[in-house]
Parts: sequence; C-alpha cells; structure tokens
Amino acid sequence: MTRPRKQTVDYFPHSATVNSGKTIPALISKYGEKGYFFWFRLMELLALTDGHGYDCNDELNWVHLQSYTMTNNEFLTSEILEYLVKLQAIDSKAWQKKGIWCQNFVDGISDVYRNRVEDSPTYEGFLRKISEYSGITEVRNPQSKVNHSKVNHSKVNEVEVIPEMIDTKIFAAFKEMRNKLKSPMTAHAVVLIFARLEKLQNKTGHDPNEILNQSIENGWKGIYPLKEVANGSTAQGNNKKLRPGAPGYKYTQPD
Repeated sequence: MTRPRKQTVDYFPHSATVNSGKTIPALISKYGEKGYFFWFRLMELLALTDGHGYDCNDELNWVHLQSYTMTNNEFLTSEILEYLVKLQAIDSKAWQKKGIWCQNFVDGISDVYRNRVEDSPTYEGFLRKISEYSGITEVRNPQSKVNHSKVNHSKVNEVEVIPEMIDTKIFAAFKEMRNKLKSPMTAHAVVLIFARLEKLQNKTGHDPNEILNQSIENGWKGIYPLKEVANGSTAQGNNKKLRPGAPGYKYTQPD
C-alpha cells in the first residue's frame, strides 16, 4: 500500500521585491530586525508543516513557534501575529481559531504541487482541521488563577475563563476600548491578558481591576504595573498620557 505523502516543501520563493509590499516594511518599522526575522522564520515553518497551516492550539506547537522564531516570549509572539492579521498577511478567521494560514505563501508554492500526485493544501481544509477549537463561551472560575491547561489546550470549544479576581464589567470595558481602537482581542490574547494580570498581582500586589482601569483611562492596548506615588497611593500624575516605556515615563518600584 502506498504511504500517504506529506504536503511539505523544501523551499519557497524569496523575491528581491519582497520589501515593495506592505508586510515587511511594516514589520521592520514596528519591530526592527526581529520583525523581518520573525516573518521569514514563520514562512520556513509553514513550508515544513504538513498542509502549510500551523495549529497553535497544540501546546508543543505554540512553544516551538516561539523558539523557532526566536521570540521566546508568548506575549510578543501573539502581538506580532495579531499585527500580521491587521496587515492581512495571515488569515484573521484562522487566527481566531488559533491557526496560522498565509494564502500568499500557498499560492507562491503552487507550481510545486502541479508536479505532484497530491493536491495543493486548501484554506477550507485547514479550517475544518481546527474547527473543533472555534466558539467562545464566557464562564466564571471560582479559583483566582487561570487554568492554562484547560483554557489554552482543550480539545473542545475554547472557553474564556474569567478569574474571580477580575470584575466582569471592568474587563468588558477593557475589551470595548480595544475594539474602539480597532485592535480586538483574539481568544488566545484574552488568555494571555489574564495570565499577565495574575503575574502582576503576584509580583507587585496591584489590584488587577485597577490595572485594567489604568489601561482603559489611558487608551493602552496592553496592561502595565500601576504607577506608585510617594504616599503609597496609585496615580498616573505626569505619566497620565504616557505609555510605560515611552520617553518621559518614570516607573517607581513598589515597596
């Protein structure tokens, strides 16, 4: 019996005019050489992946992606992928299901499959493959911590678990603010936000709801430690309109 052949390739086109499009210049402008490197390492990974669609629902795949692109940081990896969705470089519907699909990549290697017995991978086929991860249901979690194994890697519909420590109305306001900024959060991004809120609470003792309110007040897409003033209360002071890390922003280490 003939063994099924995998849909992988050993090479993909790297045109000299690649910088004439919007994707590479935008990545370089926002992330520097890391953005350029990330894109082509991602293309390499798609070339080597059976079916040329990458499933980030699998924990090992998600970790491998961070390692292969050398971000070694799930927050940065998610941020770049969401930016690629915004640039329409990868498919938004697939990423909502935590899958990576680049139609331009598949089109660019179509000549390879003309000389093969098997058909070229299809977008519809990849969506069917990851369809079991679609759908988001909001539930309350009686525990203060997010169960990442259930949230990130469940083999049933993904559930948006809101930790008990977070006020649902405040989080809804944060999501609304992100939507108005035209930067809606994917289900995976929500999980990462919860994880960072928990990490900040454990590290600084700051109330996650105050952290969310700080981002809402300032129109920040991300979440950051609260600014501490001398008397120990939290306030933004002169930093009110400055994002942490921006020139002029001063962060005081909590006691």
